[in-house]
Amino acid sequence: MIANIKNYLQELTLEIRNKLSQDDTIKNKIEHFSIFELINFFLIHKYLLDDKVRRDFFVHIPIKDNESNFLSVILNAILLTKLYQNYFTYKDEKPFLQKEDVVYWKKNIYKVVGLGKEMVKLKTKFPKKNEKDSDEITVGKGVFTKINPNLSNGRNTSKNIEEYRDFLEQNFGKDFPFLTDFRCRTLVIAEKDIFKETKSLPIRYTSKKGREDNSLPFFSYLVECCNDFESAQEFLLNNNEYFDEVIVIGSSKYKEDIFRSVRQEKNNNRYKNIIIIGEEKPNDDFIEWRWSNDEMKIATNKGIIKVPQKEVILDKDLYDILLSLKQEIEVVRNEIDVDLSYLVRYFNFFIKMLFVNSPLSMSIFKNHIDKLQSYLNGEVFQEKIENTFYEKDIYKKDLIRGYTNRILNKYNHITELLGNRNKKWETIKQLAENYEKIYLIVDKKHYDAIEKQLKNEKLDRVCLISTKKIDKSKYDLDSFLEKAENNEKALVIVPFLNNTDLYSKLRLVKGDCKVLCYKDIDEIIFDNIQDNFQDKEKNALTHNDRAIFIDTKFEYDKKITPKELSNFFTFKEPKNDDEYDEIRTNLRDKLTYEITFIDGSKDKFVSSKAIFLVEENEQIKTTIGEIYEGATIRFYQNNTPEEFQKVLEILDTEGKLETYDKYAESWKTTLYKLSKVYKEEELYDKLFNGTAPIKFTTFKNYFHKDAVTRFPKRKTLRAIKNFCSSNGYEKELIVIDYENFKIIAKNDRIIRQQAGKILGDDLLEYIASGEEKDSDFLKKIPKNILSRILKTIQEKRINKKQLISSDDE
Repeated sequence: MIANIKNYLQELTLEIRNKLSQDDTIKNKIEHFSIFELINFFLIHKYLLDDKVRRDFFVHIPIKDNESNFLSVILNAILLTKLYQNYFTYKDEKPFLQKEDVVYWKKNIYKVVGLGKEMVKLKTKFPKKNEKDSDEITVGKGVFTKINPNLSNGRNTSKNIEEYRDFLEQNFGKDFPFLTDFRCRTLVIAEKDIFKETKSLPIRYTSKKGREDNSLPFFSYLVECCNDFESAQEFLLNNNEYFDEVIVIGSSKYKEDIFRSVRQEKNNNRYKNIIIIGEEKPNDDFIEWRWSNDEMKIATNKGIIKVPQKEVILDKDLYDILLSLKQEIEVVRNEIDVDLSYLVRYFNFFIKMLFVNSPLSMSIFKNHIDKLQSYLNGEVFQEKIENTFYEKDIYKKDLIRGYTNRILNKYNHITELLGNRNKKWETIKQLAENYEKIYLIVDKKHYDAIEKQLKNEKLDRVCLISTKKIDKSKYDLDSFLEKAENNEKALVIVPFLNNTDLYSKLRLVKGDCKVLCYKDIDEIIFDNIQDNFQDKEKNALTHNDRAIFIDTKFEYDKKITPKELSNFFTFKEPKNDDEYDEIRTNLRDKLTYEITFIDGSKDKFVSSKAIFLVEENEQIKTTIGEIYEGATIRFYQNNTPEEFQKVLEILDTEGKLETYDKYAESWKTTLYKLSKVYKEEELYDKLFNGTAPIKFTTFKNYFHKDAVTRFPKRKTLRAIKNFCSSNGYEKELIVIDYENFKIIAKNDRIIRQQAGKILGDDLLEYIASGEEKDSDFLKKIPKNILSRILKTIQEKRINKKQLISSDDE
């Protein structure tokens, strides 16, 4: 496609130069423009000169281009085009002279002191020392250019006037009038640091404090520039200033709330048209010119465009398992007309792993199976599966489980296969032998574990890059792309690719970038993402609105050959992929493990709890879910309720904790009222009617004074609400405000999990740095409280790790 874009731009450039060459002034001006500058100049020039009633104009810039002369080109286009427009207005309406007017004539400044039918009396406005007593001069009536009567005689006044005169002569010839009052004007909203004000030209920048300069001869300014729209309103629009158009440059300058004001001022007739230049298009009807990513890179001469290449790896055993999985799904579809193909989406959680056969790697794979099994046994999946089958009038749970097990057991085979050997890791080792240094992109979560694996295998030629920022001592992808190490000699390896954002960043790698793909498996995902990117490029290059400006057309066709598993690995944008979003949401670490330590103590932890694995005096950051029996860990243990409450208060920026506490006690109070009428076991039966989502022992614990459950499962809340509604307890809070009850239960859980996670992560990093690197959050905690929390950091060795079922969310 890149070759096609280059050919297209060559043809487009030739067309534009031919169109602009009809004007000698512009022909000389554009001679040294880059392709990008030339096209943008042409777009603005053509749009401004079109006097027809038209839609507003949006120029989409996909990449921030701080190096190009972009704004200067836009201003040039505005300046030359608007001067033309004002010249024709000037010809139509000759200025009407009065006494005391100040005029520019024969390269000097005069004051009008008398008027006759055919003659005008003039006197020098700023006489030199030897001209102080100079007489008035009488000249024939002609076309005089009026200038600002408040013009001051500053040290730069004459210089500014001469420079403006020279600019007009150089661009339009000696006969072009000395224009100082402009009916056709433009308002520009842009960053000041990219606006280079030319002192002598009719372009003025107004700051938030406002400004007036009387060293220039202009009654009004051709182009008014402001840093933000609020300043434009305060100093220009609210003072009855009117413009032909407003040009807003940069997405931050026209956010939704700001753009409403921009649109409103157009409705108030402050200007006729709006031109927006930036990355985001407002939700309005615009004529559009959408620069594609590669088109812009080529047009701005950014050098050779490098694109990620796939490194295809053959793994027949893995392919055979997936093929049999597909066959099982097809059997279910053929036998009972139910489609379970979305279950293949879980495969992504296994295929991106790089771990080799070690206690930690086996535990990480086991944790993924635990999470998957927990999800498959959970409410969301059960309801989804049951509803799918019930739509086909299949109501036998054993039959449903039989069908799903035939598919789900394949994941155990995948785990067993990848847990024993990993061909992507083997490929990385082979590549490392042929390069002096390679860069490997890994998830932030597993950075420490992969780093340890590299040390164990003595792969010192491999340097890690985290997908997200860790600290200044370690590369993250965004910082790497800005560093000198990102050069033509660099080799960057990506173990797994499944989103367009990462693909776009990888296209900024200046060296070689290889994405590891299993042949005919995630190779399909790579191809789909690449095709998705190219489709967006083509859509921009073939947008219908381009025909408004140009005749040249972009052409590109690509033949796609489907593979056996193509239907399973279709790519969707994450924001449009509800199924994948559901999988990610429900496979997050929601498990609970009971850990028995060597000293005989026990505790329960959620699987996502951050810990340090201590190995050979090194600390590897991981989680409870991924740790193994026999490991020594360092962890934060929340056994200081008062301090934890202080942390919650810091996070509670909206002051909701008291409300959460009220609702957390309310449902228990309701149960206590019901227990006065019904015995516990009888109440349990009546509430759930044989379909209890929790065990009776869990239900009994709700009545203990020291019960730790803040809110029960949603099904339990719903059962209590329904029972109260049907049995005369309609005034209970859980009935009156049930919808809000659900929201509060969720938010309460979120803020407590957030507090625990932040403390776990930040405290461990703080300890690891020798109490030097405190996070922004830890800085908010009073020193005395932080000191007490730090004492809860423990180091213990695990004797036994057991997954336990948790009835409560």
